[in-house]
Amino acid sequence: MKPLTFLQEFFENAEKKKVLSADYVSNQKTLDAALMPAFKAEMKAYLATSFSLKDGDRPHLMKF
Repeated sequence: MKPLTFLQEFFENAEKKKVLSADYVSNQKTLDAALMPAFKAEMKAYLATSFSLKDGDRPHLMKF
């Protein structure tokens, strides 16, 4: 496979958008409406914190 052909196929497929059904979208909105109030305060605090490493921190040993 030539590199140019691979790139052409990649970008042709990237332009196609997956269309979600109206039923799926409505179910997701219902679920989001039920869950967001419970997570809102916790997520707001979580997203407000910034990640930083201090002296002695070993990122390769951290578990996320």
